[in-house]
Amino acid sequence: MGADPDTENAKAVLRWIQREQVSRFTQREVQHALKSRFRKAEEVARALAVLVDMMLIRERPRQVVAHRPSRDFDVNPHVLA
Repeated sequence: MGADPDTENAKAVLRWIQREQVSRFTQREVQHALKSRFRKAEEVARALAVLVDMMLIRERPRQVVAHRPSRDFDVNPHVLA
C-alpha cells in the first residue's frame, strides 16, 4: 500500500522550492538539485505535472533559442509565504 510515486516526488520538489525559497526555476535545476531522487527527466516532468495540476506552480511559455531549452516554471507566491 505505497503512495503514488509521482505524488511523493512532487512533495520532494515542493520541499525543495520552500527550502530554497525559489520563485522561478527550470526542470533542469530541479533534476540537478534532487539528483539522488530523480534518475530520468520523465520522473521530474510527472512530479512537476502534479504541482501544476494543484496550481502550486505554472509553466512559463518557452522562448525560442538555438539550443534545447529546459522547461521554466513560476511558483505560486502562497507556496513561499
